[in-house]
Amino acid sequence: MADDVNKRVEDALEKLVSITERSGNLRKDVKQDILLSVSVLRKEFSILKCQIKTEKEEQRKLREEVKNAKDEVVRRDRQTTRQVAPSLDHMQQPTSRGIQLGLPSGGERRKLYSEITKKRKTKYTS
Repeated sequence: MADDVNKRVEDALEKLVSITERSGNLRKDVKQDILLSVSVLRKEFSILKCQIKTEKEEQRKLREEVKNAKDEVVRRDRQTTRQVAPSLDHMQQPTSRGIQLGLPSGGERRKLYSEITKKRKTKYTS
């Protein structure tokens, strides 16, 4: 689309230049004014195209920066959810009835399931 606009503007400017070259009835000062105006317009359009290109590049950089920032936030969120340390107080989370299971009374350590079943096996086999 921008190429179409650029071509139409350039064609219009070329038409003005060709009119000054073909028309023999045109005064010299009017001819010079038209040629000068065409020259100024070409220069200004060139400047505008450069500014648009620069702005597009700046927008692309900003979009990339925003994307990188979003990716970094997602990365941090994933890391914090994976790196949650378990509780060190040996207390289990409340069950659905609100009962908490803690250390056995007297501060003794909790027995493993394998230790309990091992004792049962020896009782039944003897």
